[in-house]
Amino acid sequence: MAISFKVDLKGLNKLVGVSKDLPDQIVTQAFYKFRQETPIRTGNARANTSVDRGSKTINADYNYAGKLDSGWSKQSPNGMSTPTIDYVEKLVDREIRKINGI
Repeated sequence: MAISFKVDLKGLNKLVGVSKDLPDQIVTQAFYKFRQETPIRTGNARANTSVDRGSKTINADYNYAGKLDSGWSKQSPNGMSTPTIDYVEKLVDREIRKINGI
């Protein structure tokens, strides 16, 4: 079962009126984090993980993606989505703080 992970940053744009390039940068960083969190044995999972920057979606296109994301592998006991979501939340928080001078 393949999985898709959507990075929805509409609220960030409305909230702070950020640079139009920032959401693309966050999606790119989220993609790298997701791949970094993907367990590696043969390299198939990482090789079949892609990002569609237009729709801001990370795609894990292999039949055991759901299993890995549920924490099946000891290499990534929290899966890939949860650590990526936590990472994106920290990135967004950091950007909001920068914009607000905090």
